[in-house]
Amino acid sequence: MLHRHNQVNQHVQASIMFLSIMDGAELDFNNTRLSSSSITATTSNPDDYEKDLRLAAELGRYLLERNHELQNYIHILEKDIDDKQCEIKLLHAKFLSTREQLDAKCKQTELFDAANFDLEKELSLQRRENEKNRQHIKELFDLYEKTRKQYHDIEHEYSTFRVKQFSSYFISKQTNIPCQTSILSIPISTKRQRSNSFSLLSTSNSSPLLNSSTSSNLFDNSSVSIFKSHLRELKSRIKSLTIECAKINDQLHQSEQDKRYLLDRIIQLERQRRDDNDSLQNELNYYRKLLEKYSNENNKSVLLNIYSPPEYDVSLYDEVFSENNQSKSSYEPTNYKELFSPIYETLKKNINPNLIIFKKTDYEHYALIYSCVSENYIHTNPCKNFTLWLFSRTISLSNDYLIELDEYIINNLCINLTELELTPQDGESCYSSSSSSSNICT
Repeated sequence: MLHRHNQVNQHVQASIMFLSIMDGAELDFNNTRLSSSSITATTSNPDDYEKDLRLAAELGRYLLERNHELQNYIHILEKDIDDKQCEIKLLHAKFLSTREQLDAKCKQTELFDAANFDLEKELSLQRRENEKNRQHIKELFDLYEKTRKQYHDIEHEYSTFRVKQFSSYFISKQTNIPCQTSILSIPISTKRQRSNSFSLLSTSNSSPLLNSSTSSNLFDNSSVSIFKSHLRELKSRIKSLTIECAKINDQLHQSEQDKRYLLDRIIQLERQRRDDNDSLQNELNYYRKLLEKYSNENNKSVLLNIYSPPEYDVSLYDEVFSENNQSKSSYEPTNYKELFSPIYETLKKNINPNLIIFKKTDYEHYALIYSCVSENYIHTNPCKNFTLWLFSRTISLSNDYLIELDEYIINNLCINLTELELTPQDGESCYSSSSSSSNICT
C-alpha cells in the first residue's frame, strides 16, 4: 500500500512540475510530496485513497490532452518552419540567380566599356584625320585661288600684249603705205583690230613688203605655243584640284556622319548600361531585403506566441501605482489612461493586487484585464470569483480578434467560456463569472 502511495505521490509531483513548466507558475516543490500523516490517513481511509487515484487519473488524462495539443502545435510550428526554410531556399536560389545575372551584366558592361573605349579611340582618330583633311582642303583651296588668280593675270597680260602688238602693226603700216591712210583712219575697236589683223596676215604672202614688216613686229609663234600649253596645264590642274576637293568634301561629310553615328551609339550604350545596372541593383536590393526579412523571422523563437517578452506585457496596476508614487510633473500619461478612462479613477481608489492585464495589445484594437478576489494566482488554483474586463476602441471586434480572444481565455487563463456572462457596461463589454461577488466594471 505504501508503494502505491509513493507512485501516486510521484504522479502528482510530475503533473505539478509539468503544469509549472507550461504555465510559468512558481511553485514550491517541497510541498508537493505527501506527508507521513497524510499517508497514514490515506491508509486508514480507503475512500480518500480512491479519490486520490481518481484525481491522479483525471490529472493524467488532462496532461495527456495538453501534451497532445502541444504536440499538434509543435507539428504546426515545425511545418511552418519547414515552409519558411523552403521559402528561404527559393529566395536564396533567386538571389544566386540574380547575382549571376548581375555578374553577366557586369561582364557585358565591361565589354561595352571596352567597345566604348575602342569607339572613342576610333572617334579621336577620325577627328585627327578630319582635321588633317580640313587643313589639306584649305591648302588646296588656297592653291586653287592662287592658280586662278595667276590664270586671270596671264590672260589679262596676253590680251594687253595682243592689243599692243596689233596697234604697233597698224602704225607701221600707215607709215609705209600712205594711200591706205584714208581707209585705215576710221577708228576701230579691239575686236575689229583683231579681225583686220587676221585678214592682213592672210594677204601677207602677196606682198613682200608687208611680209617683212609683219615678221619684224609679231611675237614668236613658239612662245605663244608655250604660253598656251602652260594655260592648258593650269586649266587641267585646276580641274584636277576641283575634283580632288569634291572627293575630300565627300570624305569629310562621310566622316561627320560616322562621327555622329558613333556618338549616338556611345550615348545609347551608356544609357543601356546605366539602366541595366539600376534595374539589377534594385532587384538585388529587393531580394536581399526579402532574404534578410525571412532570415530574421526564422531566427526568432518558435515559442514566441507562447511566451511574450516583458516589454510587451502591460500592467495597468503598475501604471496607476507609478502615478500615485510620483509627482504629476514627472508622470507622462500614456495611451492606456485614455483607453481605460471609464475605470481609471476606480482603480486609483481601489488598488487590487490581483488586478493584472494579461493580454498584450497593439494600442489599436483591444485589451483584456483579469481580476480575482482571492490571492491565489491563476494556474495554481484557478479563481472562481473573477472578472474579465474587455475594452476595445471600436464598438465591436472582428471575428479574428474574437477567436483570438476566446483561445487566449481558454488556453492561458484556463476559464471555460460557458461559465461567462457578457454584460454591457457603459457601452463596453465585461466578462464575469456567474458567482462573482465583486465587479470592477460597475
